[in-house]
Amino acid sequence: MLRSSHPQLRIAAWQAASEPGPRTPIETRGAGVDTFRRDVLMAKILGTGIDAIEVDRIERALSREHTAQRFRARVFTEGEIKYCESRGVARYQSYAARFAAKEAAMKAMGTGWNRNVGWSEIEVVRERGKAPTIVLHGKSAAFARKKNISAFHLSLTHTAREAIAHVIAEG
Repeated sequence: MLRSSHPQLRIAAWQAASEPGPRTPIETRGAGVDTFRRDVLMAKILGTGIDAIEVDRIERALSREHTAQRFRARVFTEGEIKYCESRGVARYQSYAARFAAKEAAMKAMGTGWNRNVGWSEIEVVRERGKAPTIVLHGKSAAFARKKNISAFHLSLTHTAREAIAHVIAEG
């Protein structure tokens, strides 16, 4: 029985169930799939990261007369800036959520900000009507490939005071 909304797991389970031969139960620890054959590949969690930040801290950084532009350009991509600025009153909450997501992604990759991972190379992308996702560029993408990370799962939440992000790196 399949109880997963994850499309790759749904396809793999359907293929496994339609193949001849005995099915072997494999413990999935919450993946939502009860049975699989052993030849079906399972996703592996390679890392997890979580970060929380105060919205007013990001608002202050983006409002300082002498450093706001440099901070914005150093940390956020053009697409993120466009999205956050379109949010009106809630723009600082959106900036804070994206900052937290970048920190959480670095933790999920097993590193902090360093020569292998850059702020503006980790991008939070949200297509209209879809959940936000992480997209890596440049040396951050190369570092993730070296660590065998094939996908990220992102969860964001924020209030007027705090933003929290949780990232899972999958291989």
